[in-house]
Amino acid sequence: MNLLTLRISRSLKALLALVVFGLCGASYAEVVLIVSSKSSVGALSKDEVKKIYLLKSKKLTPLVLKSSMAAHAEFRDKVISKTESQLTSYWSRLVFSGRGEAPKEFSDEDSMVKHVKSNSETIGYVTRKSVTSGVKVVLTVP
Repeated sequence: MNLLTLRISRSLKALLALVVFGLCGASYAEVVLIVSSKSSVGALSKDEVKKIYLLKSKKLTPLVLKSSMAAHAEFRDKVISKTESQLTSYWSRLVFSGRGEAPKEFSDEDSMVKHVKSNSETIGYVTRKSVTSGVKVVLTVP
């Protein structure tokens, strides 16, 4: 293999790596918090959402996705700042002390969107691609 062929081969490998890694980054799904379009709630801050999900605010009733879903992990890590076991333990303590109930859990985003759409006092999170008419985005997860 001559020097020119070797350089071209290395350049093609580098270009291919950039394309592959670029496509992986492009498939990142943005997580958003949603409420019913009938809700009077407007934009919410990350801190307000955290208080709702830690049941320190009764502004809205929080809903969650199954812990195995990527959107749940993204939301939990970036908004709640707790591990799954810490969050489950936190909700369990509230339930056993009689100070609250664990949020209702949904096995898929479509079910959550339908529930939020028909219940103006609830809040949920989904990937942006799951947002439909009848719900509005109140926070994009940073």
